[in-house]
Amino acid sequence: MKATATNSKTGWTAGGGIEAVLAGNWTAKVEYLYVDLGSVSNTQIIALAFGGGTQVATSDVRNHVGRVGVNYRFGAPAAAPMFAKAPALLAYNWTGAYVGCNVGYGVARNAAVQTFVLPNDQLTIAPDGVVGGAQVGYNWQVSNVVLGLEGDFQWSGQRDTICRLCQPTLGTLTQNFTQELSWLATARGRLGYAAGPALFYVTGGAAFGEIKTTINQQVPPLNQTTHFSDSKTGWTIGGGIEAALGGNWSAKAEYLYVDLGSATYAVTQPGFGPLTLVTDLRDHVGRVGVNYKFGSGPVVAKY
Repeated sequence: MKATATNSKTGWTAGGGIEAVLAGNWTAKVEYLYVDLGSVSNTQIIALAFGGGTQVATSDVRNHVGRVGVNYRFGAPAAAPMFAKAPALLAYNWTGAYVGCNVGYGVARNAAVQTFVLPNDQLTIAPDGVVGGAQVGYNWQVSNVVLGLEGDFQWSGQRDTICRLCQPTLGTLTQNFTQELSWLATARGRLGYAAGPALFYVTGGAAFGEIKTTINQQVPPLNQTTHFSDSKTGWTIGGGIEAALGGNWSAKAEYLYVDLGSATYAVTQPGFGPLTLVTDLRDHVGRVGVNYKFGSGPVVAKY
C-alpha cells in the first residue's frame, strides 16, 4: 500500500556567508541558510483489506543549505578618483602560524540496516545540531599559491532519535534508536589560491569522532536499554573561503564532508531476542570562524 502527497509551502529563512572579489566584476561566495517551511499534515485512507480507517502523518519541514557560487556585478569596477595616483594592490601575507575558533551546524545522514525478526529492515538516522570549537594551523605562500596544515577539535550537539511503532501497546514491540556525535576532530592539508585579501581553498585529511548509540526495546511492561560508545577514525574533504578582516585577523566560511566508516551493534536481551544494527557514519558540517595569524599581516604590492 503506497500513498504520495505534494505540498507547496511558505516560510522563512536566515543565514550568512562570505563574498570575496575574484577579478574585475566577478566575486565568489560561500553561504549557509536555515530554511523553515512550517509543517505538513496528510491523511491516508486505509483500504478495508488492511483493516480500514485513516492514518495521519505530520512532519516538520526544516532544511539546512550550504552552497558556493559566483556573481557578476554590472557596471564599471570600483576605481580610484581621476586625480589620485595609481592605486596600490592591497594583498595579504598568508604565511605563518594561526589560531582561531569556529561555530556551525552539522547534519548526518546515516543509513542503517536492522536485523531482528525480519532481516534487512532499512532505517535512516540523522543526528543534527550545533557544532563549535577551535583550530590551529600553518600556511606557506608562494606567489598566489598557499599550502597549509590545519587541525581542529569540535564539540558537537548532533543528536537524533527514531522510533518504530511509537504507540506502546501491551504485547506490541516498540523500538527507539538514538545516535549522538559527541565530538569531532580533523587533521587536514589545505591548498589555496590567494586573490588579494581573499583565499579560496580545498582541504582534506583524517577525521576522528565519538559516536554514542542507544537501543531501547519495549514490550510493555518490559523495557530494556543498551548503550554503546565508539571512537572512530575516517576521512574528510571540503573547501571554503577565508578573507582578511584587518590587521592579522581573518574570517572564513567552509564546508566539510566527514566519513567515519560504519559501526555494528549486537544486542541479546531476555524477552526480546537478538538484534543487530549496522549503521553508516556520515556527516556534513558547515561552519564560520575567525583566525588570528602570528607575524606580519597585510602587505602592499605596488604596480
